Amino acid sequence: MDETSGEPSTRARRSNFWRTAAPRGVTRDEDWHTWNDHLSKNGSKRSVGTVLKCKKPPLLWGLNPEALPEDTATLVTRCYRFARKPPRSLLGDSGGLLEMLADWRDEVEDGGGASLEFALETLAVCELLPALAGRVASQFWWELLDGLWHVVTSTADSAPSLDAPPQRSLAQQMLAAELPLAMACGLPEMKPIHELRAAGLERVADGLEELLNGDGLPHGGQAGLFLPLAACWTRCRVLSKQLPKTKWPAEAQAEYELAIQQCVRLTGADSRMLVADPLAGAWTPEFVEAAMAYGGDESDVAGIAAVLPKKLLGSVEEKEEYEPPETSDRCEWSGLAVMRTHWSRSAPALALDFSSHALRLDCRVGSTPLFAGALKTEVVFDGKPVVPESDWDEVCWFSDEDVDYLELTIVLSGGMRLDRQIMLAREDHLLYFCDNLLGRSSGRFSHRLRLPFAPGVSAIPAEETREMELASAGLRARALPLALPEWRLEKRVGELTAGSDAVELHHAREGQRMACPLLIDLASRRAGKPCTWRQLTIAQSLEIQPPDVAVGYRAQFGKQQWVFYRSLAERANRTFIGQNTSSETLIARFLPASGEVDELLEVEG
Repeated sequence: MDETSGEPSTRARRSNFWRTAAPRGVTRDEDWHTWNDHLSKNGSKRSVGTVLKCKKPPLLWGLNPEALPEDTATLVTRCYRFARKPPRSLLGDSGGLLEMLADWRDEVEDGGGASLEFALETLAVCELLPALAGRVASQFWWELLDGLWHVVTSTADSAPSLDAPPQRSLAQQMLAAELPLAMACGLPEMKPIHELRAAGLERVADGLEELLNGDGLPHGGQAGLFLPLAACWTRCRVLSKQLPKTKWPAEAQAEYELAIQQCVRLTGADSRMLVADPLAGAWTPEFVEAAMAYGGDESDVAGIAAVLPKKLLGSVEEKEEYEPPETSDRCEWSGLAVMRTHWSRSAPALALDFSSHALRLDCRVGSTPLFAGALKTEVVFDGKPVVPESDWDEVCWFSDEDVDYLELTIVLSGGMRLDRQIMLAREDHLLYFCDNLLGRSSGRFSHRLRLPFAPGVSAIPAEETREMELASAGLRARALPLALPEWRLEKRVGELTAGSDAVELHHAREGQRMACPLLIDLASRRAGKPCTWRQLTIAQSLEIQPPDVAVGYRAQFGKQQWVFYRSLAERANRTFIGQNTSSETLIARFLPASGEVDELLEVEG
């Protein structure tokens, strides 16, 4: 018979199953009373929660327990509670824990699964198992261990994949990476289980390499559960520290530290991450402490301290000399960008997932969400719908002390192209969207852009102008459709409207090209001040240019003014309001007293 195969319950009777760390009575004559007594004294000291002295289950770090199935959340919580303070017996358990454990055992026998719920339940059973010794029948204890062994061996060859849904990717890392490390920590006396640690570390490294871009940023398709994924890697890091002679790979540590920094960068003032799935939760004090201790540095501490309230920082202490990381980042491979004006709980922040056709955004001002969800774009040319024929490609990324700017492009049917400009101005607190449609021939364009509201946002249109106020708790923003006439009495070439869940910008125009801009003022301090905007005359060689060649706009909030210019045709030397430019894009503050501009962004093209 092969001495290295079979379930633990059958292999425990073989001579090579136990390590010298096991109590002698077990290795000599299968004295399970000795084994139970050994585990009751030592087993509960090896879990993440015990090592870090956590009051709540670390398995729920980064997750929203209310979004989990009730049975799963209950099992995780009850297992953790019993593992921390094991009762003398579970035979009279009125909460049904034994029944839950039996159901999990039966699920494993029926094939188990790769769902997130199953992964959480499996890790909960693993954490509880040492504390169960001597408190349940020996046969039942070994059946649970056999179930864990079956799960860990059946998932050993699984690999993380960008094509998998984020829940499946998280479950894969929990089962293939965290579970073997947790088993090796909890039951190191058993040789085959102790040897699982190498496979666990290898799968952690695989996950960090496959799901991240090399700078800690996840692929956009995985960003929704990035925080619980980082929590899984944090638990793995803690577990690896408890395993003697186990070396956490240096490459994995470097990527893990970068992942923690990206988590900090993507954190909103509500302690949840931008573009997060409903299943994702918030930072908790114990999670913050662990992440900063095992993967953070001084800059991460400064960043997280600037964004989160003090009650969530736990024992993490920021010092005045700590400098936070750069506020913003993006990656074309990830299809993900994050912009924020500065490190503050009140700062505007924006994240964009452009890894698929349906670009997703999450825009917040401080802790108040403004936009959340997928942008919807409808383009019609000469009465025929125009659809995407490629993925989004990055054209330009620019970030300095004035603005964060991202420009994307996508190929449309009929030989057309859509260039999307997104800018967040730091000091000015302006958010600028502009879709530029570029066709091969002249015709009738119709373009609709739908920006989804976050819950609680309402829209209040002005009575006489096309200005729109967007309001939520503690926030008053204003949206200006720069290419449309300000006054409703003027001839329409489109409209800015809003329903209960979105604001929609519509443009219609004849030509070969069309610009569709929307300017949003995020500064509540300017909310009560008058605003106005105008379309500017663009001249080239003393001839006025049509709007499918180049466009320009001037916007004013209170005493502050800005100008926006875009060349839609081939770049040329052109003028507007006394300014001369040959660039493709120019965005600047306008200083009316001197007639000069203070440049915020210039893209030469």
